[in-house]
Amino acid sequence: DIMTHTFVSKRIHFLVSLTMSLHFQKFLLKAFIVSCLCVNTSCASDGHCNEKIIHESIRQIRLPEDSYDMESETSNQYDESFMIDENIGQIRYPGDPTLMQVDRNLSLDKLNSTSFQPYLNTLRESRVTYGGLGIAGSQIGWGKRVFCVGQEYLSNISTDCWINPEIIWSSNETNWLWEGCLSIPGIRAWVERPAEVILRGYRDDGKLLEDYLTGNAARIVQHEMDHVEGLLFPDLAPSSEFIVPQASIEIKHMWVKDWPSPGSYKASAIKRPYLMNELSTEK
Repeated sequence: DIMTHTFVSKRIHFLVSLTMSLHFQKFLLKAFIVSCLCVNTSCASDGHCNEKIIHESIRQIRLPEDSYDMESETSNQYDESFMIDENIGQIRYPGDPTLMQVDRNLSLDKLNSTSFQPYLNTLRESRVTYGGLGIAGSQIGWGKRVFCVGQEYLSNISTDCWINPEIIWSSNETNWLWEGCLSIPGIRAWVERPAEVILRGYRDDGKLLEDYLTGNAARIVQHEMDHVEGLLFPDLAPSSEFIVPQASIEIKHMWVKDWPSPGSYKASAIKRPYLMNELSTEK
């Protein structure tokens, strides 16, 4: 009935507001719905829950009231993209619409909201779980302009997570690397990028940062910025012969001399994580 639905929804909203872990939210919500319905006489006399009432209550669930569209300052509607989504956190692969899109900016006044922090925590956890040097929101199905990197590898970067990032300057000098990616497992591509960049973006507390980056740090943030723009690293290879399977990299010492180019032939490519291999100035 309506009173039962309202009671359950209010208790669920309270529970979600206290819980920051996305995965923990999903677990508790499912268990809590059933328990609330049962104690409020929504179960049949034989002890089996009324499925119609359960499904109706689930349909009404939303995140707390500050979970409206983070890109709109005036919206009074809930943003469906910030409803609890059990698919957030799973790596996306080429062809996935979220991975291929240009990501949307985040509204900075919502950085401390319960509609944002659980997703950011999931992004951090996913990077560690999947063993990436970096990971962008779109790689786990969260189509916002945000990426996280491993500060354990990059001591000269100000923060691990960058919100609404942009590269405001890049050098004319470039270098090359056999890149790899969590979203394209088993594939490597010889990619040229600027050797130095200035990255500007926001920390998770809303502070504006600006970092001058070189070497592998510059390489990694450019790779993640490509994801923010809906690009994948093989798109940057000079031609198809510069895109090879990982199995080929493993026997690189047996390649035909100077194939597919002198620089790519000589470059180190075995070290993991892949983006920490030695950069080459020769194509």
